[in-house]
Amino acid sequence: MNILITMKLSNRNLRTHMYPLSTLDEVNRIFIVRDTPGPHIDKVEYYCPPTWFLKVSPVAFVIKFLLMMFISFKYKPKLILGYLLFPHGVLAFTVGILTRTKTGVNLIAGPVDIFSIGSPIERFAYTRQLPGMTTYGRIMMSIMKRMDIIIANGSFTKLFLTKEGIQDKKIHILYKPMEIEFDQTNPSKEIEILFLGRLAKVKHVETVIRTAGYVKNEIPDIKVAIVGDGPEHANLVDLANSLNLSNTVTFYGWQDNPLEWINDSKISILTSEREGFPQTVMQSLYLGVPVVSSMCGDVMDIVKTGYNGILIQDHNDSKSFATSIIWLLQHPDDLEKYSENAVKSVKDRDLLSEAQNTWYTIIHGMKDTCANS
Repeated sequence: MNILITMKLSNRNLRTHMYPLSTLDEVNRIFIVRDTPGPHIDKVEYYCPPTWFLKVSPVAFVIKFLLMMFISFKYKPKLILGYLLFPHGVLAFTVGILTRTKTGVNLIAGPVDIFSIGSPIERFAYTRQLPGMTTYGRIMMSIMKRMDIIIANGSFTKLFLTKEGIQDKKIHILYKPMEIEFDQTNPSKEIEILFLGRLAKVKHVETVIRTAGYVKNEIPDIKVAIVGDGPEHANLVDLANSLNLSNTVTFYGWQDNPLEWINDSKISILTSEREGFPQTVMQSLYLGVPVVSSMCGDVMDIVKTGYNGILIQDHNDSKSFATSIIWLLQHPDDLEKYSENAVKSVKDRDLLSEAQNTWYTIIHGMKDTCANS
């Protein structure tokens, strides 16, 4: 079986998503249409538009459409899949309709991709009840209902889809496996609180900083590390300074070795208003670092309050974040138990095998459908 995919993922995410699929005997070739060639993966071939076409989005869309039509006619894939609904899922659906090929989408960002183009802040927060469907959303849902396969990153997204009328049999939960060549050690754990990620509005790192202020009132020598970079960097530094936290909160920028930072931390914090299935959460748990997270989507499948972390209802609720963190830091025996459970919650699961089994189910389900049609 040949599979055609269109996406715009980072090389690291691309490999994480594609490797389980590439290992299946049932898959012969995977054709990926994206802006640039990606990492070498067995069976994967990249088709990329000339770079000068990428400067104008409508032109790039047309060129990718033509590339996908060419691949479809030449190699006759059995499945055309987009990662993110717009534009990639729509592009996959359009080519599939014209070539009479089964189509699907991976909703790696969760439901927000259905509601709106882009990533609007505070309008579609997973930590709150989502609003009624938009006109754009109804159009996207009508497209998805005609697709053959919908891939969700967790139960939160699947529940949303079924409530909106997507057939349960079409939806497959697919967790990303991890590639970690790093063993947990027992360092001094000099960092009490670690935020690791993009400094973007959707991440609400200002909540991390305000949380640090509340924690400092109880634990004066608290150390908070913010590892990552992004457009909110200057605003966040200004906020930390205005709250007299410049000696408490340290901005380390982008780092090539995030696992070492996790390994040197006691607690990992996530304050996003929405997430797909963040790799940093899995990495933290793998290294025995409990996660205090907002209830921001599919992350709730793995972080369990009272077991390997604590879930906070609202991403803006810095007082609740602080209360939970203070409790963990002031109860080291409980923190150690959470740490043990964190490791267990990840290492007891073979995520690669789970991903392979999910793809196997998808592919053989397609074969059965074709045989009965």
